Amino acid sequence: MVTQETTLREATVGPTRPEPTIEVTARDGGGRTTAWTVGETTAHTPLLLARPGLPLPPGHGVLLGPGEAVPTEAAGPVVVLEGGFSVSPAGDRPYPTGVWSRVTIDRARRLEGQLSLRRGRPPTSDIQIADEEYGDDETTDVTGIPEVAPVVSDEGAVAVFAEAGSAARDPAVLMPLLLEAREKTGPGRLLYAPGIGLPHQLALLVYAGVDLFDTLAVERASLDGLYLTSEGVFPAATTRFPLSGLDGLGIPAVMDPQALLAHNLAVHDRELAIVRAHLQNGTLRELVETRVRAHPASTAALRHLDLHGLDVLARKIPLTRDGHVHANTMESLSRPDVVRFRERIRNDYQPPEGADVLVLFPCSARKPYGLSRSHKVFARVIGDVQKAARIHEVIVTSPLGVVPRELENTWPAAHYDVPVTGAWDPMERAMIREQVAALLAKGGYTHVVSHLGASTHALIADFLPEGTPHTGIPHPTRYEAKDLLRAALREATRQGNAPAWPRRRLADAKALATWQFGPAAADALFAEADDTGGRPPVIRVFSGGQRGKQLAQVVPQRGLLSLTIHGAKALFAGGQAKVVEIDDFVPRGTVFAVGVKQADPGIVPGDEVVLVHDGEVRGVGPAVAPGPEMTVLKRGPCVEVRHHV
Repeated sequence: MVTQETTLREATVGPTRPEPTIEVTARDGGGRTTAWTVGETTAHTPLLLARPGLPLPPGHGVLLGPGEAVPTEAAGPVVVLEGGFSVSPAGDRPYPTGVWSRVTIDRARRLEGQLSLRRGRPPTSDIQIADEEYGDDETTDVTGIPEVAPVVSDEGAVAVFAEAGSAARDPAVLMPLLLEAREKTGPGRLLYAPGIGLPHQLALLVYAGVDLFDTLAVERASLDGLYLTSEGVFPAATTRFPLSGLDGLGIPAVMDPQALLAHNLAVHDRELAIVRAHLQNGTLRELVETRVRAHPASTAALRHLDLHGLDVLARKIPLTRDGHVHANTMESLSRPDVVRFRERIRNDYQPPEGADVLVLFPCSARKPYGLSRSHKVFARVIGDVQKAARIHEVIVTSPLGVVPRELENTWPAAHYDVPVTGAWDPMERAMIREQVAALLAKGGYTHVVSHLGASTHALIADFLPEGTPHTGIPHPTRYEAKDLLRAALREATRQGNAPAWPRRRLADAKALATWQFGPAAADALFAEADDTGGRPPVIRVFSGGQRGKQLAQVVPQRGLLSLTIHGAKALFAGGQAKVVEIDDFVPRGTVFAVGVKQADPGIVPGDEVVLVHDGEVRGVGPAVAPGPEMTVLKRGPCVEVRHHV
């Protein structure tokens, strides 16, 4: 029985143990790749911890039990378990890692002398066979739960999510607990989930925040004669797939336990390498949505993760990035970066002042929309309208709902692809209706023109003002439709005055700022703005005319406003800046964690942050790390400095 709180530590050969360091090298969702350094040894997570003697290629970590000697051939970090310490998401008590207590595994006798599973039975996974939950026929030795604190030990760089095994039986339990465990662990430590993580589950668990895995789940599946793949789990006795390293199909793998184990471990190791590659490429979410199709419980787990982890994950996902969003599944609608875009439209975005004629357009396959043939046609029609500066263009689309023209270069509006079938599914219909209704509720529009296809117009028709012309018939790009659109826009703008184009571009830039910074910050930044320069999509914002002070510039590559020192000072003076407090130096190039004293916890990677020392603005630039990581981690870049004093 475990009767006291115990800890997990990193061990190195030698009399002393250097302090470990963690440097984040890539992020996607709640997942990350890190350089984990202990002394002269550096490993890269997500990482597999394997017990000595297993048929695995080099490059993984080594997992040892109490009193076991460190292998002389160990090339990676060595994790020595001293009983097992856990992070308690409940917050009231720590949990012992019972998986490392005395456990009897009867099935292990089938492979006695071939496969040594000396310690601990990996807890159950989401696999179901013959409608029975996998593993219910075995029980572990129940350990005592010590009533001690603190929840997280002060020793070492690794914390254990010990209740992962029991929680994994129910996705509705696992994901909230895992999110809490990740938050309580903090960015300065690696989170280890013992006993869970078959190959098809690794992408999701990494996306949720797990850094370290072990081989126990794979070993137990091998004992039960299961053939593992990245796409799911199959009974080895009837599987018609080749074993790794063997030729031919239909090998009865259960008759060769060692070959089955070697295959399953190789698949596990290879899948973790694939996960790392997708994480570094910023496409981990796409991989997750593919892998969770292997089992209904995995799909449910992703949905629970999106449901409970929206705020947590959205704080870590960059505001702008390269690559594409492939919105291929229903779960794509609940991606944290997609939901963040929609929420900012509903809660923060304010349409440009003076643009009181709303025209609704369909999306296009090419992004940004303005580069597509159809939207170039729409632009020519608008160019024929004398008072075009009054027209506000908004694109209706899935999975984003509505995209104002001035936001079309932002992430993910300029970076998504969606399957086009000509019909909206129920979730898309509800989302689009909600977004259109929220936009119209902001007020300010005297006229609305719908240049949408028939099905999309019918979807939102009950929200539109009575008498709204529908010009997108028989098809938005047909000559007849263009003539209808031109006539409707001329009629809508016939009465009233239009703002001058420099004033309209200033209003567009401020509308973008409301989405990017929030309405209060946009007011502070544009309080003295009075002129613009450049040609769209590049717009420069000035105070005191074009010969005065430049405050910001819309950069199409990012789709966002990039601040100058003057703009940073305006935000800071108005109390609306996201601030990073630095030591006494002039920031140039990149500000690293070692030079950061404090950081706004609300900073998201890609945010414009103001570098300040002792109340003095020293520089400005985009954040490359979330605010909490800047002060917790001791290594790694935090801010890319664009301008400094």
